[in-house]
Amino acid sequence: MGLFLQGKKILGVGRWQALDFGYGSDMMRAAHLRVFALVIRMDAAPAPAAAPAPEENPCLSCGLCCSHFRISFYHGEVDDMPCGFVPAEMVEQLTPFRACMKGTNQVDRRCVALVGTPGAQTFCSIYERRPTPCREFEIWDALGVPNERCQQLRAAHGLSPLLPHVPVVAEVPVAVEAPLVR
Repeated sequence: MGLFLQGKKILGVGRWQALDFGYGSDMMRAAHLRVFALVIRMDAAPAPAAAPAPEENPCLSCGLCCSHFRISFYHGEVDDMPCGFVPAEMVEQLTPFRACMKGTNQVDRRCVALVGTPGAQTFCSIYERRPTPCREFEIWDALGVPNERCQQLRAAHGLSPLLPHVPVVAEVPVAVEAPLVR
């Protein structure tokens, strides 16, 4: 989801967008976004993306990761920071450089942004503004193999395991430079 610029995905919400350079870990991505981010001033907020159908997204009938893991991330992602996008009112500060979603830093974990009943029907109330750990928690890997942590949570709560998934590869247009003519 999001906008694309020359084949690179642009992340963010509202009037500010940050270019995602594709770094693997949330800490590295956040650090590089803070240092090397290409910030583009947008005149209008992007249109909200349509929620995927439940059969396309098993998270909409699960939500267990949101009620099991502590969702911690670099504080620069909080919207009271330049280029931040996670709503500050839903965040708890852990250290001077780390924050977490409220409700996930306690024994009975449940992310404040999770709506619905885990294991039944759920959705994220800030899906377009969710932090990088949520963006990077993939249901399936690039080969279509289900995420092992997701499978363990589903089994522990009596949900059926996810089946392997054949990924759909969408082509993203990439700007190509024209050859120099002499």
